[in-house]
Order: sequence, then C-alpha cells, then structure tokens
Amino acid sequence: MLAVILFASGTESVSFGAIGQWLAVLTFVMAPLYMLYMTWHRTRRQPPIDAEFATKRELRGVAQHADECHEKTEIKIDGLRQEFKTDINRLSRESSERTAGIHTRVDQILEGVSELKGEIKHLRGNQ
Repeated sequence: MLAVILFASGTESVSFGAIGQWLAVLTFVMAPLYMLYMTWHRTRRQPPIDAEFATKRELRGVAQHADECHEKTEIKIDGLRQEFKTDINRLSRESSERTAGIHTRVDQILEGVSELKGEIKHLRGNQ
C-alpha cells in the first residue's frame, strides 16, 4: 500500500529516505487515532454492578434450590435402588424355580432311561 502511495505522489524513484518519511507521517497520523480509540474503549458505559454480582440473599436462594434438587434426586435414586433390589430378588427366585423344574424333569428322564435299560436287560436275558 505504501508503494502505491509513493508512486501516486509522482516520484518515480523511491528512496529509503522517502519511505522513512512516509512511515513517520503514517505513525504521527495513526498514533493519535489509536489513542482516541483506546480512550473511548475504556470510558464507554460498563454494565451495572448489580447485573454482574449476586447478593447474599440470591446466593442463599440458589443454594436452597440446589439442596432441594439434591434431596429430590436422592429420593428418586433410593426408589430406584429399592426397585432394583426387588427385581433382582424376583429374578433370582424365578431362576431358582426354573432350575428346580429343569432338575426335576432331568431326574424324571433319567428314571425313565433307567427303567428302559432294566427292561432291555430283562428282554436280552429271556432270549
């Protein structure tokens, strides 16, 4: 950009002295503008203090609400724990009943097989 300004000024050859002069002018123009911007930035309206900070009463209210939510959550968790315990006991009892039924059936089958073996031996002995 600086080269465009220098060439537009009508000088055909650009020396380091001319570049330095343009940089000095640019610095003297931009420095006050930057200082004005920073002053405006620091002095512009800030949000009010009450919008940024909470009072002790508000903090107590938030803490009380958090405690209530915690208690409700604990009650729900305790209910779920109780449900899980009853479900586990029910499933265990049903599993035991199924296992006992299977064992009873296996015993009946083994008894039937033993009877068949006895009859087969008896039939072979008669021949």
